[in-house]
Amino acid sequence: MNWANRLTLSRLALTVLFVLLLSSSWHYARTAALVIFLIAGLTDFIDGEIARRYGVITNFGKLMDPLVDKIMVAAAFISLVPLKAVPAWAATTIVARDFLITGLRLMASAKGRILPAESLGKQKTSWQIVTIIFFSLSCRLRNSITRMRRPLGGCGRGAKPVPCWSGLRLP
Repeated sequence: MNWANRLTLSRLALTVLFVLLLSSSWHYARTAALVIFLIAGLTDFIDGEIARRYGVITNFGKLMDPLVDKIMVAAAFISLVPLKAVPAWAATTIVARDFLITGLRLMASAKGRILPAESLGKQKTSWQIVTIIFFSLSCRLRNSITRMRRPLGGCGRGAKPVPCWSGLRLP
């Protein structure tokens, strides 16, 4: 197995780790998930570069790279729905579209044809990765702000809309 295909499979493992971290209660889980997703996104770019530059493009890579991309994107969008970072309708639309494309690829594969990823598909995946990073980052920042506003003694029920970290209560 060449390095490009190893990176593709490592992206699958990183996806599992990303999902586990997003569902974890560990204090730094969402930050770690964001870093893991950034690394996974980079492997998507690097594996293709390695395959093209060194001429190690394989049928396994042609089939698995787009499939692992779809798994990564679907898992990320689905995992961000319970965190209220992405609306369910948006995640459903993206995942459904990716399932349809994968179905077409599998039908072509059954007829002995491998459909490699096209330029537009690669750009779409790149934008999806950027979007997931944006929503993960905004979710992480929202959690940090919420944590800053948690009650520190005098702040809480009945407090006016003044940041709780100030410790002030307005009449």
